[in-house]
Amino acid sequence: MVEILLYLARHCGFLFRPGWFRFVDSRVDESFGGDAYVILESKTLRLQFTWDRGQLLLCFQPIDGSTTEWFSPGLLRGLLVGDRGGSEVLNEEWATFLATSVEEFERRIGGPERDATLQAFRKQARSRAKELFG
Repeated sequence: MVEILLYLARHCGFLFRPGWFRFVDSRVDESFGGDAYVILESKTLRLQFTWDRGQLLLCFQPIDGSTTEWFSPGLLRGLLVGDRGGSEVLNEEWATFLATSVEEFERRIGGPERDATLQAFRKQARSRAKELFG
């Protein structure tokens, strides 16, 4: 949990401007050295920061979407920039990308582009799975 909170404090303070994201859930397990997650929500977007086996990861979903369908930052990068980047383990570069893209993403999923945006994520997820697993 400490790793998640440190990352948020060092790199993601922009998420906590008044009226934007807030903490809504968290959990710490004793397994694998303290796996944990923190969930933040805005009016349109849910972010889950996860510490899993020594790696910090992020996934997100629309507030009004499926509760089982989560997307990775690589899919968002693919949609907005045209490439999914490399490793999705969070670092300063991913924080910078999130700072410059999360408002655009919220705009897309909160407006008339919502369905097309979600379909684009699903298409990229299928493409990535095919690349990884054949």
